[in-house]
Amino acid sequence: MRRLAAWLVALVPFAAFPASPPSDDDTCTIDLDADDLFAQDRDLVVPAGRRFADAVVIRGDAVVRAGAHVKQVIALGGDVVVEDGANVEEDAIAIGGDVRVHRGAHVGSDAISIGGAVDAARERIAGEVVALSFDWGGTSLEEAIVKELNARGRCTVRRDR
Repeated sequence: MRRLAAWLVALVPFAAFPASPPSDDDTCTIDLDADDLFAQDRDLVVPAGRRFADAVVIRGDAVVRAGAHVKQVIALGGDVVVEDGANVEEDAIAIGGDVRVHRGAHVGSDAISIGGAVDAARERIAGEVVALSFDWGGTSLEEAIVKELNARGRCTVRRDR
């Protein structure tokens, strides 16, 4: 998971600039624990009544259903949706998308959107609400992030057992 965080930090400052073709050493490797949930190039749904540490999706939306519990949820190139009755213990983060926290849902720390918006009543989020979005040369930050994610291709996933 630390490699994903480092990849995100490296991606965001350059996302507003035109994407260059990825080089051979432009790789994305994600290390997941056994209790993490991951999807790539499709939506990720955290099912009701289930508990996971991290829920991460690349190029898709992350939906946390009512009765589901996750430590944190991250969507790169998609939205995070926390439905009524769902619980995110720590952060809900969308990079290249929006964070939507429905009535009756809870985020235990921060709700962060880079390249989008946060749609939630303040009392549903225990920490900070951060939304950063702007246009650069006629291209929105969200469009630039999604374009960069698409240029990078698929990530390699390694799962601890």
